[in-house]
Amino acid sequence: MADSGGHWLNLAEAQKLSLTNLIPGVVDEDKLRMPLAPLFPIFQALGTTTTWNRTDGTRRALRAAVGDELLNRDVESYTQMTRTLRIMYDQSLLNNYVASVYGNINNYRAVRLKELQASVWKTLNDAIVYDDGTYDGTHGEGLHALAYAHGVLDANLSLDEGGGLSITNLRTMLRAMKNGTDAFIFPFEIAQRLDAYLQEAGIASWVGPGQFAFSKDDIGVRVSGFDGVPIIRTDYLVAEEAATGEGTNAKAKYSTGTKEYSVFGVKFGQVAEDSAGVTLGFGTNGDDESGLFRVEFNEKLPQYDADQLRFITYWNLLDGSRYSVARIHGITDVAVVA
Repeated sequence: MADSGGHWLNLAEAQKLSLTNLIPGVVDEDKLRMPLAPLFPIFQALGTTTTWNRTDGTRRALRAAVGDELLNRDVESYTQMTRTLRIMYDQSLLNNYVASVYGNINNYRAVRLKELQASVWKTLNDAIVYDDGTYDGTHGEGLHALAYAHGVLDANLSLDEGGGLSITNLRTMLRAMKNGTDAFIFPFEIAQRLDAYLQEAGIASWVGPGQFAFSKDDIGVRVSGFDGVPIIRTDYLVAEEAATGEGTNAKAKYSTGTKEYSVFGVKFGQVAEDSAGVTLGFGTNGDDESGLFRVEFNEKLPQYDADQLRFITYWNLLDGSRYSVARIHGITDVAVVA
């Protein structure tokens, strides 16, 4: 047994007179890199639903010779898109006895708020990818659900790879997104395959790196891109279950069989300003200054000797145009092909 340094029989005896030096707070080990919510412009809805119009037809000018009668045409029509806000929250109780006996109540409340906030934040960013309101009335519309719906109208907006990521399909998806593409969103596994080709293996059919590039953003973080479009890597895109998210069910995360992955092309934009991009809509509790998230605190609950803390948001994605989101899904974690 180690010496105590004097007076006590050994170190164990000396330690009986002191408490463990516990550092306040909790270190979060559930790290998920690159949340997607900050990428979207936000729009505050005044009710539980938001509606916007998309044009239907292809109105074109008429031709006439000098002296011809000029005709009026009443042909314009619209498709109304409506999106319902969904509730996402986490809440918990803090027994007054715990705080009064074991420590400062403010410390417990701070830790609790931090953990509830992290819970909702991570769930929201996951939902931005994987939610599908067609199959669950509590879910919003995530990128997979939007891309599938867009692909029904144009197959090049939802491409099923069935193997390694094809550079040709990346170009096809870019071409199909008529309003432009602000970013590709990649899982780390597939982005790493691109890195390997550029930095180590090369693509046999290529001479040189072509339209792939590496650069740094304003704070010095490395950013890769293709054809001038930045590639955003995120932990919120994960391995997925084959043959899901194709019109009969929601895109499911991996459970058995072959792991598949998806990449997205996204155009960001403010729907409230007639933009053809994607907006993150959020709700309000009647306060015009409400933010994306709200904190609600009930100090005394009649049925408990405890207080209640709730962290809550009302949210959904609003896709201004059917060309605002596209995907390549069914990608396997193998070498990239031309």
